[in-house]
Amino acid sequence: MITAGARVAGDGPSPAAEGPLALALIGGTRFAPGRLFASRFRIVSLLGRGGMGDVYRAEDLKLGSTVALKLFVVSPRQRDDPLSRFAREVRLAREIVHVNVCRVFDLGEGEGWHYLSMEYVDGETLASVRQRIGRLPVEKGLDVARQLCAGIEAA
Repeated sequence: MITAGARVAGDGPSPAAEGPLALALIGGTRFAPGRLFASRFRIVSLLGRGGMGDVYRAEDLKLGSTVALKLFVVSPRQRDDPLSRFAREVRLAREIVHVNVCRVFDLGEGEGWHYLSMEYVDGETLASVRQRIGRLPVEKGLDVARQLCAGIEAA
């Protein structure tokens, strides 16, 4: 399965690395593997880094499953209330059930961070496939496009 990818660790500094919630990065990550976050999630590895925060593979100890855990950096300069917006998006996302749409589990706060836990989809990102094999064959590109369109239609 090919998954959509965020900017990955090593792509350069992230805007999320700045600001009041910034912590010292450990080997390119804020949370080292094995660290317990919010008394619930055991960090496994950094999956990606983007402008809104970092995404980790984590074990949800409460539910006994592997999740993707997105930790948001909320800037005090944002004009709207990002947490209300995230909560609305989570409510809407939880109504979508489709094989091509990642399930969203929970929105919460812990240790000064806002987080979103969602389905962990094991697979290769489209960016890494393109880097590995170059241009996608037409049939594979059409297959990916069909899957994306089916997910968008469900939403």
